[in-house]
Amino acid sequence: FADKYTKEFQNILTKYNDGLLQMNKNFYSLRNTVQENKELEVSLTIEVILKLDSFNLDKYKIFKFATNSQEGTKTQLNSSMMVEDINSLKKNLYELKSELKQEKKELKNLATD
Repeated sequence: FADKYTKEFQNILTKYNDGLLQMNKNFYSLRNTVQENKELEVSLTIEVILKLDSFNLDKYKIFKFATNSQEGTKTQLNSSMMVEDINSLKKNLYELKSELKQEKKELKNLATD
């Protein structure tokens, strides 16, 4: 029974890590495109709005144990590790939600100026 949930959790982690890798790839592609087109005014606007110079992808590595096990430090996940990772996920999602609300306010202010 526990193996079923462990397997399901590990499948979620695999999807999460795949999504993180894709986000990383997209971020660097966008940043390179902006840098290659610095002379365009829109590039500066994109860089400022998306805060490309201060964006930290490591901030989104939200699973402590699971990410380590995916990156080669093979750790057999047990239920307490999964609980800790789930709590970490909740905390990080709450912080992300707060950041997005702040970004929304800033973009509204930028649009009205």
